[in-house]
Amino acid sequence: MEDLRVDVSGINEVISKLQHLLLDMEGARTTSRYETEIPPGALGNADFLQARQLHVAHSDMKLYLEAVVESLDALIDDYGTKTAKMRDGYSDQEYDIAKGMGGGSGDPGRPKLND
Repeated sequence: MEDLRVDVSGINEVISKLQHLLLDMEGARTTSRYETEIPPGALGNADFLQARQLHVAHSDMKLYLEAVVESLDALIDDYGTKTAKMRDGYSDQEYDIAKGMGGGSGDPGRPKLND
């Protein structure tokens, strides 16, 4: 049987990138929620009959974009949490194997010489 090894450092890199992505998403969340508001009347006055329709369409799109950003944020957070749990499981398994071989520190594949 072939030995299978998991590159925990690679998993750590994925987790780090996901955390940075979540921080970047905070900016998108703030922008979509607070920096895209168009006040009524900004698209035309009462003489411009489509002004109200434009404002309603803008408001609908704004709410849609906020929901998309929230969904992406939740997806990234969920994936990051699951990836961290997977990494912890592999780390625990490696520790248990090393401990079972008389190690616990250093190279998990080699038993301690003073046992």
